[in-house]
Amino acid sequence: KDASGHLVGAVLIAHDITERKSAEQTLQMNDEEFRALVEHTSDMVIRFDRGRRITYMNSACRKVLNIAANEFLGMTCGQSGLPAGLTNVWDKAVRRVIETGAERKMEHELPTSGGVINYDTRLTPEFSEDGSIESVLVVTRNITEHVNAGKALAETESLYRLIFNQTTDVLIHLDRNSRVVDVNRRALEITGLKKKELVGKKISTFAGIFTKSSITLMVEAFAKRMVGAVVPPYEVEAHIADGRRLFFEISSAGLTNAEGKRIGEISMLHDITERKLDEEQVSQQREALAKRSEELAGLLRISSTISNTLEINQ
Repeated sequence: KDASGHLVGAVLIAHDITERKSAEQTLQMNDEEFRALVEHTSDMVIRFDRGRRITYMNSACRKVLNIAANEFLGMTCGQSGLPAGLTNVWDKAVRRVIETGAERKMEHELPTSGGVINYDTRLTPEFSEDGSIESVLVVTRNITEHVNAGKALAETESLYRLIFNQTTDVLIHLDRNSRVVDVNRRALEITGLKKKELVGKKISTFAGIFTKSSITLMVEAFAKRMVGAVVPPYEVEAHIADGRRLFFEISSAGLTNAEGKRIGEISMLHDITERKLDEEQVSQQREALAKRSEELAGLLRISSTISNTLEINQ
């Protein structure tokens, strides 16, 4: 302005805001990328502000909860009317994250008319420039199938363990190096040993239990099976610490991994002691009868010879 106050010109001041604009553009791109990512994920994604109000909910979450796009924005979990089993868990966990500033992980269930749904949830705090918590991002994944698979596996393992220990046959689980991985209760009862005395030992070291010839048979049969050969059941003899002689018929089932590689086997030792002792007794009786028959045949020959003459001297 001049001395009289009239406008005679202007001064233009240009301030470089390139860095700020670039940061804003980057922030906008990151936000767009974030939304594009979470809108296409199958996980439920919800964002809560510091007041625990819902500020964002992705499409997967809206689909699961069967709600419209902006129906619950600005509401707390308690105000939303969502299933109490879910909102109570979320609200309590969000409150905890805001109080502690620490990420939180948890698993929880949601009973529905179609059954129980299992969720794995991660809550991550988001901080502002001054270091205060600005919001909490909640990512929830449906792990029902995984949990059910785990339960089924546990049930199968429990059934396997029950059968493994209740069977009257001796069962020995061997790894690929012929080391004992596990034995059942029957094996411990017969040998009088503790599991820790057997686990980790190779079958070649069982000389104190099985005869030398039996150990040789077992080692050779195991080696053949590990290269895919078919080995028919075979018999072995054991000498137990209490002095008993026991006989077993061994048959085995191979164990393979997901790639089909042989990783060991479970050997079943069926007690045939009674049968073998009966066979031995029958064999002894047969030998005794053969000897007696031979003696009788000799007497018959003598009698026949004597009857062939009437001469006393002869």
